[in-house]
Amino acid sequence: MRNHVIRPGVSPLCRSASWRRPHSSARNVYKRSRCDYRCNHKRGRRSVTPSDANQADCPSDRITDAEYAVMEALWDRPRQTAAEVCETVCTPRGWSLATVKTLLSRLVQKGVLASEPDGRRFLYTPLIAREDYVGGESRRLVDRLFGGRAASLVAHLAESEALSEDDLDAIEAILKELRP
Repeated sequence: MRNHVIRPGVSPLCRSASWRRPHSSARNVYKRSRCDYRCNHKRGRRSVTPSDANQADCPSDRITDAEYAVMEALWDRPRQTAAEVCETVCTPRGWSLATVKTLLSRLVQKGVLASEPDGRRFLYTPLIAREDYVGGESRRLVDRLFGGRAASLVAHLAESEALSEDDLDAIEAILKELRP
């Protein structure tokens, strides 16, 4: 049996098929999640990746609420430094500049931000449009919670009294535009 060795740059969450608990006499092999192939692929150790639909389900590729706050600041005004982003998001949330730099780094790794050197600092620019991100998240929400049926979402909102008269009027106007 092979002992588990932690290698530099390898997350313990990304397990290979032969990974076992250290000093375990049982032959327990952890089951792979959909994300394991994706994470191993990112690190260049595996050439097989799951389908695009499975990659979208991988939480490491999703934008967290904190990362979304940073993205909103950059969507409102692209090409900002970390300090400029911090001016927008740090005060209301009680964050430090180091927190913002960490979030920016994660977003660059996820491929949703580009960073370009500007002297001793970096300028960050969104690589995805707000509309594209919101559209993708909306689709994932409808797929996950309502079986891919937007009508079920609208029915749920109507039943829970989450829709105001103005919302209903707006939905009716949208439906009239969509139907010839």
